[in-house]
Amino acid sequence: MDFQYLYYLAVISVSYVGFTAFFITLRQLIGADVDQVTAWLTRYLIAVALCVAMTALMPPLLNHFVTPVCALRLASAVTFVLMFRLDIIFILRLPHVYKKPTDAWFWAMFGVAIIADILFILCTLGIPKGIELGEFSVGETIEVGVMFCYFSKSLEQLLPFNWETSRTESSPSAAVPHEDRPVQDKVRVDQVSGP
Repeated sequence: MDFQYLYYLAVISVSYVGFTAFFITLRQLIGADVDQVTAWLTRYLIAVALCVAMTALMPPLLNHFVTPVCALRLASAVTFVLMFRLDIIFILRLPHVYKKPTDAWFWAMFGVAIIADILFILCTLGIPKGIELGEFSVGETIEVGVMFCYFSKSLEQLLPFNWETSRTESSPSAAVPHEDRPVQDKVRVDQVSGP
């Protein structure tokens, strides 16, 4: 079996970790505080990205010890446990961290993540037989896509300024504070527990 696609997914996932760290460093360089929402989003995105990278690299590693199909099924079982745990943590912790009500976009992304978890269960059980690599690859791709959507949506929280430009020619760019952003207590990143 060719696991090259899984290597690419692992590289993309690790790049999310780098971008998240870059935005937090940028935030601290310009003197902005890290609030509880930003710290929690950062930890969650890094946890998901590292889990995707690790689980994408499991089938090639396990292939050295067991058959390729068995390697995919074992990796899929581990992936299901890790990703389902992160999905449950996200759904339970988000209302406590972010006080605003969740919108339809959030529930749509959560539903897509659950579809990926179902694909991992099907791959683990071998249903249908013979397409385990496809099921696993699609599940991992969905997780990367959901992670990208959460990352792009959380840029509003990670970056302390607004990128919107004014409509007049005299002022091409203006940094306007975000009015609908909830006021949170300022915390250090190491004070937030869990992803």
